[in-house]
Amino acid sequence: MGGFGLSSAEQYNTATGQWSAFPSMNEVQYRCAAAVLNGKIIVVGGYGDGKTQSSGEEYDPTTGR
Repeated sequence: MGGFGLSSAEQYNTATGQWSAFPSMNEVQYRCAAAVLNGKIIVVGGYGDGKTQSSGEEYDPTTGR
């Protein structure tokens, strides 16, 4: 996760060689961290909208939200 803000994210399917978009995050973020926890993708920290982020976002691939 790079040096400019995005609210979008994509996933790569190694079986098909295709990229697909996740739903947009609620906040623009950059220099954040992401991890998988209990099957959900968690994005925390970093910066967005000119300030340090003090919250995180969660994506559940089983529900698509």
